[in-house]
Amino acid sequence: MNTNLKPMLWQAFATVVFIGALTVALYQVQFVQKSIQTTYITGKTLDHNVAATLNPSDVYTVNSSVVLQSIYHIEELQVDIQVDGHLYPKTIKIEHADLSKINRSKQYVSKRVRGPKGELIRIDYESTPR
Repeated sequence: MNTNLKPMLWQAFATVVFIGALTVALYQVQFVQKSIQTTYITGKTLDHNVAATLNPSDVYTVNSSVVLQSIYHIEELQVDIQVDGHLYPKTIKIEHADLSKINRSKQYVSKRVRGPKGELIRIDYESTPR
């Protein structure tokens, strides 16, 4: 009788451990399924047309050479640039741009104007008082 009891006890122990492992695996599968479902619902409710950007906490000041460089690369930027109320459209040729309106001894504060979908529409440069 002793020879049959020991294997039966080991078999019962193995069965209990197996059932416990199956239970833990079932809970893990359910948790992963809930996580995937939550991620899917969150992804569907996001508005993908809005671009998330970081806003600088302090005022970004540049000198006139940065303003001139931006206007020089206006065709590549494909963005309108406004300097102290004077608009340089994105279609302007650099040869026809009147750059005499830019005071070379001033500092400028840069401000980006975005559209309703988050796209960059215009860069405004306003001179700072000294």
